[in-house]
Amino acid sequence: MEEQKKTQVLGATFYGSVTFNGPMFDIHDNEHVHIHSEQPSAPKKKKEAEANHLPDVLHTDKAQALHAKLCEAGMVDVEWQPVGLSFTEKGTLIEYVADKLDIRTKWKFFGELWHVDSETLRTSKARGLEQDKTWAFRSRLESL
Repeated sequence: MEEQKKTQVLGATFYGSVTFNGPMFDIHDNEHVHIHSEQPSAPKKKKEAEANHLPDVLHTDKAQALHAKLCEAGMVDVEWQPVGLSFTEKGTLIEYVADKLDIRTKWKFFGELWHVDSETLRTSKARGLEQDKTWAFRSRLESL
């Protein structure tokens, strides 16, 4: 039995003779496969850029001063994302920041900002009310 030629390209393995011509390739047995690589359209890129843009309420002087303190304390990063916090601590942080910046839809706001289910954040915060470490974290926030 004749040994088949093995060709490996872009993570795909082909057995037999393969010729590439642009986005088409011929497996040399009259089978053609079209490889389509979708390029993001301008509107899609714009939507992605908007998704990464921070909401206006986080661009105020008051928000930026609070953000600087939270960053220095190691609680959030430069994009307002929480750093190493439990869900209970995240919920406590949400209430603290929402109170300081007058964010009325706090669970939805931070759920979208952090790409986390808002109900999970809210219930984690509620469960944390019984824990001593939640009050210690709240005291840490208040001391900033």
